[in-house]
Amino acid sequence: MQTEKLKIVLASESAYALIALIEQIIQAGPDDEMDKLIMANLAEVLFSLKQKTLVPDKQYKMKLSAAQALALRIMYMQTHINGEHFKNELLRISNQVHQKYFTA
Repeated sequence: MQTEKLKIVLASESAYALIALIEQIIQAGPDDEMDKLIMANLAEVLFSLKQKTLVPDKQYKMKLSAAQALALRIMYMQTHINGEHFKNELLRISNQVHQKYFTA
């Protein structure tokens, strides 16, 4: 499995929607030890996103560690997501994660 960082780009609206979604998931709390691991990585993504959105922009570029990227993919696969554009953007990122870390 590759461990190099994954580069993603989020539209402004999607960045703010992702912040809200991650905050909601973290606030709900973990069900088990695996959830704690996922939430720890989502918390890192949340911190980074909040830092990036301090400067308003049309889109935000990020580099995610393998663990952060996989946590986002798991979140996408296990969470009901509202908003078609946001859902499509997370699907695109999920596919990027799959391509980078699960195919050789």
